[in-house]
Amino acid sequence: VYRWGGRAPTGTQARGKGSRLLWGVGGAEMGRRVPGVVSMSRSYWTAAGGGKGAPRAFSLVPMAGLFLVGAAGVASYYFYLTSDEEELRRKQEIAQSKQRAIGRPDIGGPFTMVTDEGRVVTQEDFKGKYAFLYFGFTFCPDICPVELKKMAKVVKEVQEKKLLPPGVELVPIFISVDPWRDSIVQVRTYIKAFHPSFIGMTGTVDQVMRMCKAFRVYTSKPTKADLEEDEYYLVDHSVFMYLMDKDFQFLDYFGQDKTEEEILRRVVDDIKTAER
Repeated sequence: VYRWGGRAPTGTQARGKGSRLLWGVGGAEMGRRVPGVVSMSRSYWTAAGGGKGAPRAFSLVPMAGLFLVGAAGVASYYFYLTSDEEELRRKQEIAQSKQRAIGRPDIGGPFTMVTDEGRVVTQEDFKGKYAFLYFGFTFCPDICPVELKKMAKVVKEVQEKKLLPPGVELVPIFISVDPWRDSIVQVRTYIKAFHPSFIGMTGTVDQVMRMCKAFRVYTSKPTKADLEEDEYYLVDHSVFMYLMDKDFQFLDYFGQDKTEEEILRRVVDDIKTAER
């Protein structure tokens, strides 16, 4: 029989170093060497047969403690990285927002227009809200209806799903680039078919051209022949949506290639970032 611990009783032989040894008791085994049996000391293993070159290793208790310390360290490092990455992402979003504010394109400016309700408005009337703008014309056969449907779906999603912080308002605005045909009544009839929240705007030729210039919107002018002979002439114009912040400063833009899902995500992200 072999047992761990203590000193070897009289008449037995113990093999190994340290105070805890493997010792043999009883019968013919008493007093005999036990080759091949491994005994454990406080800090290492050693061959029961003794001798130089006996294999050594750390004991189980220190090894277990070292493992637990290592596991705790790995877990702590993981949570540190996770929280650090989250903090870095938050700082990057804030930095990007500030960069847009500082290095934003020179788009937008003072204007005076007339709404589809006949009210004269300027940029001051839209401060405190996020303006969502599109420049087009009511006689447009294809592109404008497609883009306005995208805008309408974005506005509908934002309103129905309450995607913006409480008290934050997104106002969709249609600006006519065709003051020769787009009267107040014409604009109202056209724009309300897309979404009831839309505000339509038109004005004199000079007012419209000034606003187009402020927003870097290209638009063609009809010829005299067009005005006199062709009721359905077309107007070439830039195809962009603009998102303006609460100070009516440029925040973002969306080209014709963007889907309503992409526009929705960016509009919501832009506004939430600006609200922080």
